[in-house]
Amino acid sequence: MPDFRAITNKVLKWYAVHQRVLPWRTVLPEKPDVYKVWVSEIMLQQTTVVTVQPYFLKFIARFPTVQTLAAAPLENVLVLWSGLGYYSRARRLHETAQRLAALHSWPQTPAAWETFPGVGKYTAAAVCALAFQAPVLPVDANIRRLLSRLLGAASQKSEILAAQWSSALPKRTPWGDLAQGLMDLGALFCYPKNPACAVCPLAENCVCAQGQTPPEVLLGPAKRPFPRPIRCAYALCLMNEKGDVYVEKEEQNNLLKGLWRVPIFEAPAEIVQDTFPFDLRSLFSHFEWRLHLLLGPAEKGTAHFSPLKNMPLELKNFVCKPAGCFVSLEDSATLPFSSLMTKILKILKNKTQGN
Repeated sequence: MPDFRAITNKVLKWYAVHQRVLPWRTVLPEKPDVYKVWVSEIMLQQTTVVTVQPYFLKFIARFPTVQTLAAAPLENVLVLWSGLGYYSRARRLHETAQRLAALHSWPQTPAAWETFPGVGKYTAAAVCALAFQAPVLPVDANIRRLLSRLLGAASQKSEILAAQWSSALPKRTPWGDLAQGLMDLGALFCYPKNPACAVCPLAENCVCAQGQTPPEVLLGPAKRPFPRPIRCAYALCLMNEKGDVYVEKEEQNNLLKGLWRVPIFEAPAEIVQDTFPFDLRSLFSHFEWRLHLLLGPAEKGTAHFSPLKNMPLELKNFVCKPAGCFVSLEDSATLPFSSLMTKILKILKNKTQGN
């Protein structure tokens, strides 16, 4: 059995001096901000630290407390989330904020946190360890990789190893500092490829660093790229006399529900993907979208442009909806848009300026 206490002391000493400065962290010995810890953990789901930081700062500046977040309209929350992706996180964050605000106190156990939307086993453990020093080690990608190499076990056993580590330590252990120390060591030294074992503070305790097992073996085979099916579609870009573009609120698509976009119509099945004249492509988790932008004037709410071969019937007969609106290309930050829609607006701006 590894000497978990000795390794823990080494991690804590290193972390006290070298911890990463992140906007949701407090500087020791200041107590963690539960709200910031929770928001950051939701944002960090499937998103890198570098990407999250600017979004987090803007979000906290606009919604500094759980009460302000709970009281805000969902659309305002989505505006601040625009571009970060995985928008169901924002909707669930908002729903959880409303429930938390009604409680007037923070849940302090992983089991309690897991009852809220968007909070799974890892997020619940992370919030409790980081915010309340709960005796649990959350296992993210960095910690999983580090534990696997440090203890010489397959990465699939990381949760079991973390549980053994937790049970070997006294309850007064600063669990949040230990977890964040392991996260930082994983991020700064224990890279997925070519780990910096020569300068890692845990090298003396590490099975892989001591050459007993190659670090790549424990991580298992690399994941193969997931083949995404290609979907072709037309993006209808209707401009009024002011040069504003018509947009609608997405109500059906769960992926982008609540966001605004130009009308998009799937191309008929007989359209050949290789010859589809797309203006931009966008990768989603389970498919690739290729969009052809159709520009035309909107006169009295009706589309006017030259029809294309095999154009969908609903596109030919399109009429602007009363609930839709026209948005300026110069000031489009007032509505929540996806990254895809932001790309479309940029293309439109370049084309109109070019004309």
